[in-house]
Amino acid sequence: MAVSLTSQKLEFGPRNVAFNLTLLGDGLGQQTLVKIVDATTLNPVSTKLRVERLSGTVDYGVVLLYWDAQVPSLFAVLSGQIDLDYNRIGGLTNTQAPGFTGSILMSTLSFEAGSASTLLLEMVK
Repeated sequence: MAVSLTSQKLEFGPRNVAFNLTLLGDGLGQQTLVKIVDATTLNPVSTKLRVERLSGTVDYGVVLLYWDAQVPSLFAVLSGQIDLDYNRIGGLTNTQAPGFTGSILMSTLSFEAGSASTLLLEMVK
């Protein structure tokens, strides 16, 4: 089964959205470029998401976050205890590389049996 992923979307009006992600590893493989935030499902739809804050934990593995584009663009490497606040710099913005969609992709590295992660992505549409 590899790494199981559970995602919960929390929308806060027309401007703010958050995703709560839970990952559990069983030692049988990794996730590669899985869409965890689909910009087309937001209300309103937004291709200009801005990540304001990333928080949570990644135990016994690494989570990589990418902006979705023709060639996905890595923007975060997460491991251990995470509390990253990008609000003061205006948030992390999509690179708008060729073919960008506004969505966010995730890959995992070194997730073994018993690996776990809980992440909260807070964003502005």
